[in-house]
Amino acid sequence: MKLPNRLLVGAAVTFVILLAAGMLLRKSLGPPLRPLGWPMGSVWVGEDRHFVGHPRGVWQACWYNSQINRDRCKFADYKGEVLFEGDFLICSEQRGAPDIDLILKPSTSSFVYLRNGTMLVESGICEARNALPPR
Repeated sequence: MKLPNRLLVGAAVTFVILLAAGMLLRKSLGPPLRPLGWPMGSVWVGEDRHFVGHPRGVWQACWYNSQINRDRCKFADYKGEVLFEGDFLICSEQRGAPDIDLILKPSTSSFVYLRNGTMLVESGICEARNALPPR
């Protein structure tokens, strides 16, 4: 049994409308929800949530460790599964940012940025960079 042409055209138009609505919805979903147990100051770094599939990016959370004068940062996938955790510094000053300044800025970069524009770098990289003789 053949479908009438009007029905085929109607189905095609409906498909295009639903596809366009889905693409708009995908853009409006924003970042994924903060995983349970993650600090309020955590930020999503990466792409917004996809309508279909998993978001691409990581959650970042940092806190100041006064005993060693460094910031401890952890990174996790959209579900909150920790991918990496380590010590970070303001390289130029060889110190961590105190809690009052430790306000993370969402970005699309793999670096840790503070709202005041400061960048935190993994402490091992800072130490290796500072151990090199000046050029």
